[in-house]
Parts: sequence; C-alpha cells; structure tokens
Amino acid sequence: MIKIVNILIVGLFITVLFKLESDLSAQDKAIEIEEMVITATRILQPSDEVAASVDVITSSEIDQKKIITLADVMQSVPGLHMAQSGTKGQTTSLFIRGTESNHTQLQIDGRKLSPNLAGGYDYTNLNMDNIKRIEVVKSPSSVTHGADAIGGVINLISKTPSEKPTHNIEGEFGSYGAYRISGSNARKINNLSYTASFTHEESDFQRPNNSYKQTGIRGKLNYENDQLHTDLLFGWYEVNAGVPGIISFPSLEDNIDTKSVIVSPGLEWKPSESWNHKIYLSYDQQIQDFFSPFFSNKQEMKTWRLDYGATYTGFESLILLAGTEAHTTKVLGEGFSPIDERQDNAGFFLHSQYQPNKQWNLLTAVRYDTYSDFKDAWSWRTGVSIQPRTELDLHTSVSEAYSIPTFQDLYFPESSNPDVNPEKGLSWEGGVKLHSGAWKLSVIVFWNEIDDLIQFVPDPEIEFNGQVENIALARTYGLELSTAYEGKQLQTQLNYTYTEANDEANDKRLLRRPRHQFDAIVTAQPTDSLYLNMGVTWILDREDLDPNTFIQGDHEDYLVVRAAATISWNDFEFWVRGVNLLNDHYEPIAGFPATAVSLFTGVKYNF
Repeated sequence: MIKIVNILIVGLFITVLFKLESDLSAQDKAIEIEEMVITATRILQPSDEVAASVDVITSSEIDQKKIITLADVMQSVPGLHMAQSGTKGQTTSLFIRGTESNHTQLQIDGRKLSPNLAGGYDYTNLNMDNIKRIEVVKSPSSVTHGADAIGGVINLISKTPSEKPTHNIEGEFGSYGAYRISGSNARKINNLSYTASFTHEESDFQRPNNSYKQTGIRGKLNYENDQLHTDLLFGWYEVNAGVPGIISFPSLEDNIDTKSVIVSPGLEWKPSESWNHKIYLSYDQQIQDFFSPFFSNKQEMKTWRLDYGATYTGFESLILLAGTEAHTTKVLGEGFSPIDERQDNAGFFLHSQYQPNKQWNLLTAVRYDTYSDFKDAWSWRTGVSIQPRTELDLHTSVSEAYSIPTFQDLYFPESSNPDVNPEKGLSWEGGVKLHSGAWKLSVIVFWNEIDDLIQFVPDPEIEFNGQVENIALARTYGLELSTAYEGKQLQTQLNYTYTEANDEANDKRLLRRPRHQFDAIVTAQPTDSLYLNMGVTWILDREDLDPNTFIQGDHEDYLVVRAAATISWNDFEFWVRGVNLLNDHYEPIAGFPATAVSLFTGVKYNF
C-alpha cells in the first residue's frame, strides 16, 4: 500500500517538474483574478478579507473531474472527511475539522436546507447541475447563519444565465446496471432569466437489496433591474433505496423512500449606493417512509423560514450588517416512532467590518437566538485579516458557535431527553496563504472545544436502554496543509490534514475521524479537446465501533483512486471515469463496505 502511494506521489512531482520547463515562466506572469466569496460574512467580498477559512470549488473543476454529487465534491476538500454507510441513498456523515456531523449547515444560494431528524443531510442526493461554485466555510459560523454551524457552512451557488441560451442533455452508463440521464437549460431575456435542470438515476450496486433510484428537478427564476433583484428557487427530488444493513447481519427487505421539496422566493433591494436589503422566505418539506418486515415508520418535517439582512456601506472604512431570522418546524411521525412536535426560533445578529487601510480588516459580530423548546443561545466572532504583501495573506479569528438538539435527541422513543440543551463550541484558527502566479500554498492551524456535547448514556440496569444527555466535552485540533499549481495545461493539488478529535469526558477518540488524510489531484489538458483527471485519497489512523460487539477500536486504513478522461468534439463531450480503481476493499463505516471498482462512460450534447 505504502509503495503504491509513494509511486503515485513521485509520479505526480515528476510530471509537475517536466511541465514547469515549458509552462511555468509564462504562467507565473498571469494576472491573478481576485476570488470573491459571500458565505463567510453574508457580504460579497474578496476571500482574503473575511478572516475565515473558505474553499471554493468551481463548476469547471466539477466538470473536469466528472463529479456527480455533492458527496463526491467534498471528498477532497482539506479539513473535511466524508463517511458513508455504503452506497448512495444510505446515511452520510460529514466531519469538518473533527466536529460532529450535525455541526455543518447546508445551503443553496444562501437558503438554509433543513436537516433530517438526526441533524444530518444526504449529500449523495444533491447533483451538481447548474451549480456555478460551491463555497465551503470551515470556520464556526453560527454568528452569521444560526444553529448547527460549529463546524461551518456549505453553500451551493447557482449559475447566472447569460444572453446566449445554454441547453444540454447527458447520459451515463456503468457498473452494477447504473444509468443516469440529466439535462439543464438556462437563458436570459432582458431583465428576466431562469435556470432549470432534471436528473433521473438508477443503480443496483453490489450487495443484495442495494438498489437506488432518484428523480429530481431544480431551478431558479430571476428578475433584476438597477435597484431590484427578485428570484424564486425551487427544487424537488424523490429517492427510493434498499437498506442492506451491516455485512454480518444483512437485511433483504428493508427499504426507504424519501421525498424533499423546497420553494423559496427572495428579494434584494438597493435603494442607494450605501444600502442593500435582502430577504428570503422558504418552505421546505421532507417525507421519509421506512419499511421493514419487523416495523414501519413514516416521518414528515415541514419548515417555514424568514431571513432578512440589511447592509450599510456609507462610512469610508466601516461596513455594518444587521438582520433577523425566524423559523418554525413541525414534525409528524407515525409507526415505530410517533412524533407530533413543533419548534420555533427567532434570532438577531449584528456584524461590523472595519478596514483602516488596504492591508487590515477587523471583523466583529454578535448574535442572540431564542428557542421554544430549550435554552437560548449567544454566539460571537472576532477576527482579523492582514495582507502585508500582495502575495501574502494572514488571518486569525476566535468565535463561539452552537448546535441545537435534533428532533431525534428531543423526541425519539426510548432514548430521547426533552431537557437537553444546545451544544456550545469555542474555536480558534490561524492561517497563512502564499500565492505567486501559478503557485499557491496554504497552512492553517485550528482548535475547537465543544461543551455540553450530546451523547447517548446507557442505562446500567436495563440492557440496550438509556437516553441522551449533555455530558461530554470534546476537543479537536489540527493542521491543514495545501499546495497547488494552476498552469494553463496542468493543474495539481496536494492536501494533507492532521486531526486530533477526542471525547475528553470519556478519554476516547471521536469515532470515524482519521488522524491523517492525504489528497492528490492532477488535471491535464494535453490538447484543446482532451481533459485527463486523477485523484487519490489516503485515509490513515481512525477508530470505529465494531458492529457486532459495539467495542471501539482501530479501523482499517484505505486508499481510493479516481480517474476521468473527457474528449470534446463539436457540441459533444464523451468521457470515461473510474472509481476505486485499485479495488481496495474497505469500510468507510464499520460494517458497511464501499463499492468495489466501478467504471462508467457517458456523453453530453450542448445545444
């Protein structure tokens, strides 16, 4: 295993060195385009001014790698680790810098998506059609975006249509009887514009009762003039998946059907050069229907949201942002876990950003949230970003964030506890970024302390019984190192993340957080019509629960290799791609094996 990795890394560096001979001198003279982000502060501004760690994945990167779902995108982001119980349609956990899976907030165009009853999201069900870029904020963000952002925020930002209409349709076929058909359309007519996409996908995968079927649509309508921009975001998908269970105790008939809907109108108004107002209204609904020969369960979650923010830029060196958020969530459940509960929230926030000169940015923010079912929560953040030289960016910040109890924590039969309160996280980070022409280097150090962590406490008198309580104290700390070369015909990226994640109350490591994660990505364009891409992920030193004995212990390391080749001809694209090309037999979560080597081929027609 180590020999294979060494060969791959050496080969990567040799490729880069040979390429430099012909490409580096010209590329180093290229004009750098300032990267703009909005998720970290709610204000569109250069990424070096937000005093936070933000990774941006563009649509061109997604297309070159032939990435299909958000879960695939997140695999190679420094500081993130994705653990999935098998294939698409199964439970997915995402850990940012060792924090819990329910400490990450997911958004589309700034609209929050409601998590499931356990506080997580199924990242495999979100396709990448009509996505312009993805912003991954790896800094605590409750002060900006409310609950469940101790780890950070992932925001999918839609493409902006141009005057020239764009349409495409594509199909892909591959291993395990998999096929996917999708299409998208975008157009702008004067002040009106729209984007729309659809997807249908099916696969049987390799285990019995492991079928997967998904159908979905997503779109956005826009109207804008000099002062006003309104839009309507909408989306729907339905997923039907077999639930094969753990490898030692398979389930041959369990099945889960999930439906999700979101409708969200928004308005942005600029009455003057100094004022900007944004307001979003959202309604989303999730219905999850689980069937087993032993029991069945149906749950419905409905959420209504209001999000308003006003930005004032009339001062010479000061930006002010104030706003409010409110939401109501209602959950109905029948069958094994009957629930009929409602939860209300209202929050108020104030941000200030002071820029005394072009090199310094000072940020301060505070927020207060009140809840109907548990204690209120304060969050705050203060940070500074410095750019002493054009090619050097420095930042540091301290913040306090929080994560609220999930509906499962509060109301799930047998194990719930209506008296649990929000988890609190105190965090610090500091980073250095160097960039010169085609080269980039980033070093970030982080530390998190999470108090009142919600954990399941077994009942000493009744086997397999107990309830959740605020008892644990967790600490995570580590290092992210990333270096990249972005030439005209060759791009490379090497990432390394070191993470210590410990349950201090019980003197144990937190489950499924690898201590070491390496990622290497190479994209080459030998000709104008040919793209080649290869990615390697190496996971080392992690712990999990044995699915048979429930004893915590070391879990296997693994190495995953992905590759894709795309060729363009007129209005067509043809590609082949492979996943787990070394056919490494591993379990991302103990008891749930990953899919063996898989090969796919596809075609796309742009018209």
